[in-house]
Amino acid sequence: EEDGTYKGIKVNTLTLASNPHLTKYPTALAKSNSTVEYVILRACAVDEIPEGAFTYENSIFLQSLDLSYNNLTDLPHEFHAGNMPYFYGLDISFNNFSEFPYEPLDCSYLATYGIRHQRDEEGNRTLRTWPTGLYTCPSMAVFCIGGNDLRKIEDTISTLIYYLDISDNPNIIFDATDICYAWQVGAYILIYD
Repeated sequence: EEDGTYKGIKVNTLTLASNPHLTKYPTALAKSNSTVEYVILRACAVDEIPEGAFTYENSIFLQSLDLSYNNLTDLPHEFHAGNMPYFYGLDISFNNFSEFPYEPLDCSYLATYGIRHQRDEEGNRTLRTWPTGLYTCPSMAVFCIGGNDLRKIEDTISTLIYYLDISDNPNIIFDATDICYAWQVGAYILIYD
């Protein structure tokens, strides 16, 4: 209930997946100061995250979000470590991003980030930008950006991000020099085609 009557919840995982009538991120969680560690909104019709969704006292407990298979085009500016200091994982694959959302990258615990298969309403690939400086993220270990339209990547590729999926980017130009040795000794997983 978004009318202010919702009393809140305290759970580890809240799953609201496969609700086609859910078009906005539920701000009732913020308004009720709910404590949730993992929110799953996979395969809904979410196209908006209203202001205030991540600015409440108990937002510090939020660690992971699955917002895949929705209609999002951006993340709010409040999606940062100041509001979610222990944020660990984000999946925004199969949405409509045309620009890379940098907001979560300042979260010092962010280890997993998925942003695969970004398309517009006609099915055209929309994401063409590589997140420059990704290698500076202190705890990033898994980064999945396959199924997009990345072009030439002119950035350091960190061996600390030991699982990298860049597959299905038909126009990509990628220099793997920085990670070759780690890949050869089996300490790095690179998914490409």
